[in-house]
Amino acid sequence: MIATVLLTLFLACLITLGFTYFGYLFYVKSCSGNDNVSVDFRKPKNTHRGISIVIPTYNEERVIAKKLENTLSFFDHKDPIEIIVADDGSTDGTLNIVKELKRNCKKKIVLMSHATHEGKPTVLNAACKIARGEIVVITDADVFLTKESFISLTSNFSDPNVGAVCGREIILNPNDNFITRIEHNYRNFFHLRVHAEKTTDFPPIPFHGGLMALRKRLYTDLPADIIGDDHEIAIRIWRSGYKVIYDPRSIFLEYATQSLAEIYEQKKRRAYGVIQCILMNKDLLLNSRAGGFGMVRFPILALEFFICPFAFFLGITSLLFYSLLTKNFIWLIFLMTIITLMFVVIRPARKRSLKDMLYMIFGVFIFQTAIAHAVLDTLFGISKPEWKKIEGQRPTSALTSLE
Repeated sequence: MIATVLLTLFLACLITLGFTYFGYLFYVKSCSGNDNVSVDFRKPKNTHRGISIVIPTYNEERVIAKKLENTLSFFDHKDPIEIIVADDGSTDGTLNIVKELKRNCKKKIVLMSHATHEGKPTVLNAACKIARGEIVVITDADVFLTKESFISLTSNFSDPNVGAVCGREIILNPNDNFITRIEHNYRNFFHLRVHAEKTTDFPPIPFHGGLMALRKRLYTDLPADIIGDDHEIAIRIWRSGYKVIYDPRSIFLEYATQSLAEIYEQKKRRAYGVIQCILMNKDLLLNSRAGGFGMVRFPILALEFFICPFAFFLGITSLLFYSLLTKNFIWLIFLMTIITLMFVVIRPARKRSLKDMLYMIFGVFIFQTAIAHAVLDTLFGISKPEWKKIEGQRPTSALTSLE
């Protein structure tokens, strides 16, 4: 009897996880759509009146100079752009570095600084109010772009129905250690899923705030305590009737931390941000007026962040106890076969290795643990995370790989 219960629990958890992560992929792949969009990288389409690039900062003296140099390299003095450094009460040398670059540069740099540390949503609200461009590009201080990715990002707005766009993160140091390899594999899976969603009209959630652009008139002030500001921006703009899209050609480059503690905290905060976004928009759940997003994508998102982490651990525990109790390891072998097949499908042939498969399994464990931790924190009010910079993502040689 106990063995039957354990096996039933395992199968129920396996079906839940399979449906959430892979059944949904098959669904979006079956949707019709046209992903063949060509972009002229020679010059952005002049369909809007100027661009404002907002860079939120808080104690970013290690990277801000290289970030501004990287951004300024895309333009000449005739381009209708402005760069707004939205500083959130930095106590290091960030402000002095920006002021020096502003003095020595003919191009437009606007420094907007708060006297105290108030949080990223507050500085975004203030920066979007003073932005003069019709398109606002928001990019983190520790990420770097190419001219082609910037042109691709902003060219999406030649379609008047597009309200917001986010780019694709590329890890600059995937082979530093097993932590950076885990993050690299996670980003590849994230790209696979979100890229598949381009065949639908669903906004890509999670929406990546490392590089995103939006029409300024669609921006509405965010609550000061929001963690998932990027996800909430995407949902709000989609609710207003505009397309919110993922553009894999708009790549941005970022270092991954080599610290297990930092990567765990980062994933927990990101999970908390998505959970917060789900709760703020719970009226979309199974709402037929929200179309496929309300009936399919939003329920899948809720499953992914509220049910799957616990199904993951319950399923593993049930299977292990079942195998030990019955001394029947056929289902354990079955599970390992599925994991191996998943790895073969996801990883390019020339990069397949046993080590990478182990990294992927460990990465899934870390990700599910972080989500479960974030859910428990939310339900029981144990702690409320705040956005903190990840020091391991800010090496002093930040632009070496681009030069």
